[in-house]
Parts: sequence; C-alpha cells; structure tokens
Amino acid sequence: MNDCSINCYGLKNFVGGLKGDLDNLEAALRAYSSSVVLLDLMEAHKAPVQQVDVNIWHGAPHLMPPPDLLAACACYNIAYWFWEQPVLPAKYYALCNVVQEFWVASSFIKESIEQVTKTPVYYLPSWVAKEQRLPMVGRDYFELAPDKFIFLMMYDATSCRLRKNPDAVIKAFKLAFPPADERVQLLIKLKKSGLGSQEARDLEKVVAGSENIKIIYENFSDQEVDAFLALVDVVVSLHRAEGFGRVLVEAQQRGKPVICTNWSGNTDFTTKENACLVDYTLQELQQPWGPYEAGALWAEPDIRQAANYMERLVNDPAFYCAKATRGRADIMTKFSKERVFSAITKRLQEVKQIAETRTPR
Repeated sequence: MNDCSINCYGLKNFVGGLKGDLDNLEAALRAYSSSVVLLDLMEAHKAPVQQVDVNIWHGAPHLMPPPDLLAACACYNIAYWFWEQPVLPAKYYALCNVVQEFWVASSFIKESIEQVTKTPVYYLPSWVAKEQRLPMVGRDYFELAPDKFIFLMMYDATSCRLRKNPDAVIKAFKLAFPPADERVQLLIKLKKSGLGSQEARDLEKVVAGSENIKIIYENFSDQEVDAFLALVDVVVSLHRAEGFGRVLVEAQQRGKPVICTNWSGNTDFTTKENACLVDYTLQELQQPWGPYEAGALWAEPDIRQAANYMERLVNDPAFYCAKATRGRADIMTKFSKERVFSAITKRLQEVKQIAETRTPR
C-alpha cells in the first residue's frame, strides 16, 4: 500500500451516473494508497485547496472551480472530465492550462480535449463490471407486467433531455408497434423530481395515445437500478451525444441487448457484434442549451432503423441471444476490476514519481 496523499473531488452527494463512476474511482484509489480523502467538488471553491501530493477533479468542465484556485495550488492536479461534445469550448481553455494531466472515461472525450490543449490526456475508464447476480426482486416489485417484452430508456432529467433524446425512442417504438400491441411495452424512467415539470408535461404529450408506453417517476437505489435492468428485456439510448454511456454498459453487463446511436462515448464498448448500432447524421445545435453552445454537433439517429431493431429483437430470439451474450462477454473483459484497477495504479505510480520531482509553483 502506498502513502501517496490524494484528495479526490467529486459529486459525492449526487445520485446518478457520475456518482457511480466516482465510487469506482475512489475504490481504485484506495487500492493504491492508504491516504485518500473524498471531498465535495461543489464546495471546493469555498476554501483553499489542501496541499497534498495529488488532487483529482472528477466531474464535468462547467462544475470545476475557477482556474486561479487551481493555479494557486502546488499539488499535482488531475482533471477527470466528462464531456459530450467533439470539441471543448474556448471558455474551458484556461482550466486546461492549470492542470498537469487529464483522465477520461472514453476515447471520444480524449479526442475532444486533445484538440485544444497540449496537456497529456489519458484514457482511464474507472467503471468496473460486476459479477452476474440474480435480481433481488421480481417484476411485481416495480409493478411491471409479468409477460410483456419490455424496452427501457432510463435517464436523469438533469442530464439534458435534448441530449438524451427520449422523443426519438418513443417515435421509434411507435413506428415498430401499434398503440394497442399488448405484447410489448416501452418504459421511460425518470426521477421523482421530474414529476410535474415542464419537461414531464412535454414528454407526456409525446406519449399520449399509446397504451403500451409508460413514464415512471421514481428514485431508485443502486441496488434497485441493478434489479430493474435485470428485469427488462432491452435498453434503448438514441442519444445525440454521450460522454461515456453508463446505462448502456450496465445493461450489457446484465446480458441485455442494447439499441444505441453509433456515435460518441459509447462506441468504445458498443460494436456491431454486441449491440444494435443506429446510424446518424451530424447536425449543429441552433441555440445554447445548458452547458452546450450554439454550433455544437449533435447526432440525429435514424429512427426507422431503430424501429427495425426493436421489431427484430422481439421476433428473432437467436438475434436477441447473440447480442446479449456477446455484449456481456465484452463488458466483463474490457471493464474487469483487475484491468481497471491495474491501469489506474500504473498511472498513479508514474504520477507519484513526477510529483516528487516537480518544482512547486
């Protein structure tokens, strides 16, 4: 066990994909060092950064503390960023100049950062595949129909509906199946906080008239999410952009076929052999949306192709099993605990040597 002192800043009180990734990163760090402290990224700007060997800043660029706060720190600063666009906006360039290196969860993010900075960028996904487990509950726990073939789209409304693109999933499902087809069901899973919001009202209008589409507003624990994924049949993500694609990788780990846009972060692990990849065209965002600037590139997925995949997965058991089996096997290899922890440990050993010889700012 190493005594390298590491402060890891992240969204420690967040419920969602970034928190799950942060938990895995923390576990990998603790496997390397006996001196790891997890701190709240959202509180970092309120106090001077503590002097340790290494600081790791885990989150999206727009959540980072100001550049001058990092510049005043003599520590070795690593930015572990998630980003969903092929180019990093100019407003983040100053941050790029005050960290010593980047860690990223996908090749897509790596390329977007490398275009705008000479600071080294390392591909080090921290997501760890879990061993297969039986679901702790049955479909009745979630009030799911026991005999329907269930498609699922699950996302956090704070992640930007425009980017996650549930409307495309609903349109594809409607193309594939009549409104009264009782064999199948599409579930759109949101958090309770979305209930009654304008986004929810807009989404409900898109769903209106389809008896086999249901929106679920619930907050699930990590264990419940795991069980929920195990109980559905297919997971769909017709995203316009993904930094990594956590829900997709979790679904494949669970042995569930996935239908997804063949663009951005998920293409590191979704392939034509293990997933139903949907073609797309790239279009520019016409106006700013959240952290994304006008002119940013979005993928518009081929809804007809997605609908065809839905139909085939329902009607072709051999095709279904082939995607499910290959997807799980690939995930268990690519994101094994041994492989992920080994890569992070190796880089931390190199960082420690660099940090020990650096001249303080």
